Amino acid sequence: MSDYLLSVILGIIEGLTEFLPVSSTAHLRIGEALLHIDLASGYWKMYTIVIQLGAILCLPVYFASVSQSFSRHFQKASAGTERS
Repeated sequence: MSDYLLSVILGIIEGLTEFLPVSSTAHLRIGEALLHIDLASGYWKMYTIVIQLGAILCLPVYFASVSQSFSRHFQKASAGTERS
């Protein structure tokens, strides 16, 4: 099986399982084992790290508006409680 197809399959596994209350890392490991990927290979170890890093880094982007709103409201509330 080509590396591109394996990457697509593992990306789908990571994407579908990232927001489940179970480990997406475990799902990747199971997928790698079922697809007979050499888990000792440095290439696939790095691939797993990078794909999980991408999933982790998407969260600040996804929640950016919520974080900004929280920050604005927190600053307004803090400014309103200061004593002179």
